[in-house]
Amino acid sequence: MFCDKETMRVLHLNECLNVFQPVTPMGRETWRELKPFLPGEEEAWQRSLAEQAEWQRLLPDGSKERNQVLLHLARMPDPDPIVAKLKQGRALQLTEWFHMKAFLWHLFRLSDLLPPLCLLSDADRRDVHTLLRALNPGGPLVPSFWIDDAYDPALAANRKLLKKYEREREKRKEQKAVDLETRYSLRRNRLGEWVVERGSPLDLALREEAELIRVRETVYDAVYHLAEPEQESREVGELTMRVEALEREILERLTAFFLPYAPKLEDWINRVAHFDLQLARIRAAETWRGTKPVYDPHRMEIRGGFHPWMARMLEAEGKECTPIDCVLHQGTTVVIGANMGGKTAALKTMGMIALLSQYGFFVPAASCKLPLFAWVRGIIGDLQDAEAGLSSFGSEIARLRDSMDLGDGGLLLLDEIGRGTNPAEGAALARAIAGHFTRRRLWSVHVTHYQEVLEVKGVRGYRVAGFSRSREQQGSLLPEDLQQAIAVGMDYRLLPLKPGETIPHEALWIAERLGLDPAIVEEAKSGLRKEEESGWKKN
Repeated sequence: MFCDKETMRVLHLNECLNVFQPVTPMGRETWRELKPFLPGEEEAWQRSLAEQAEWQRLLPDGSKERNQVLLHLARMPDPDPIVAKLKQGRALQLTEWFHMKAFLWHLFRLSDLLPPLCLLSDADRRDVHTLLRALNPGGPLVPSFWIDDAYDPALAANRKLLKKYEREREKRKEQKAVDLETRYSLRRNRLGEWVVERGSPLDLALREEAELIRVRETVYDAVYHLAEPEQESREVGELTMRVEALEREILERLTAFFLPYAPKLEDWINRVAHFDLQLARIRAAETWRGTKPVYDPHRMEIRGGFHPWMARMLEAEGKECTPIDCVLHQGTTVVIGANMGGKTAALKTMGMIALLSQYGFFVPAASCKLPLFAWVRGIIGDLQDAEAGLSSFGSEIARLRDSMDLGDGGLLLLDEIGRGTNPAEGAALARAIAGHFTRRRLWSVHVTHYQEVLEVKGVRGYRVAGFSRSREQQGSLLPEDLQQAIAVGMDYRLLPLKPGETIPHEALWIAERLGLDPAIVEEAKSGLRKEEESGWKKN
């Protein structure tokens, strides 16, 4: 599995893709079955991205051309089940031909709006026009379908005769009705019926009228309408059956005519679905100012990267998102920094950019180079599994164990492995894990507070720039909101680790800034100094 549900959840993939909205039913169906580009599919991946870049150039955001394209896509039905029925040789019904024509109509109009070969080749356009004309034999092309008289002279003649019969019949019926109403001082209701008091002299008189039928009665009323002369009814019925038989023959002929085009129809449906999906990718990526990722088998390099969903959440609070810059290589990359410094956010940003890239999107970054990962797995946050009876630490280790079996070539995101147990064992475990993944042919990013992890040979690393005392002091008065107070002094940028750099110790300073009792903070500082002095004396 490329990416499991838990990783998608902790990276907020679904929240990011809420803006990804294919328009056609075919596009939405394709999205449900969408698969990531995997190692070995680099050419197809880059081809897909180049195609998006070209279509974005041809259909810029907000342009009249794009709006027209979206309008045609939105009105296009899905003819896939109709084509399946056609391939079985079963005659399509009137409504199915209506949907078929609507699809072909909007497909042809789309090909008019788009550059040559973008959706249909010249030969395809000719075939679409041929099929449209088969569904529109008389007059100019229109999007709606009906069985036109132009299909068959016999159909036209019989329909004309049927209309004549019906006009004459209606004229005779109207005259009979007027005569009856004049004779008995009656008025029809909205259904063309006469309602009279049951058992009244008028009721008895109407029963004797040969041209009337008593259709129903209640306790109080009797209801009559005109009888249909048997000869007239038979003639109209026979003529109607003749017209219906001719219409069925025409629909059968249309089925036979369309049958050889079934493979092409399937191909056009797939092309529309692909085009719709690509345009939906473009429109989604425009919401996060996406840029085209470039294939690099040796590293993942992000410049100005951010997480779209987290950026939206911050913007809603009137805050700004700090972009990250980083370069990852195979092995272990460590991220250290102060509490509340954005380490986990940076980890999620890396994972989200990898996911969006491999699902074929432009990514939220100023620029990006990366390989195709065989899998992406995140072990992030509180993973406590009550149903399995596992603590956070147990669930974390269980997911880590399962990740060991995923093979090489993946991206593993680890958020403070070992923090759920005692510090000594947690540090030893985190160090061993970092060492293991340094030797593996995969990319692992390890957020940690353990100094021991930095001592592993071969690890690369970044630190969050962290608190700037001068920056915080320049604000003179801190905001009343304590979280905002921390944000004033925090620099969320990722900076490359320097040789000999250590894990920052700012927890007590943060506790102090968040208003913890000064006596408690001072006691903690005193205890920390004693431990450091004791360690120095032992050394």
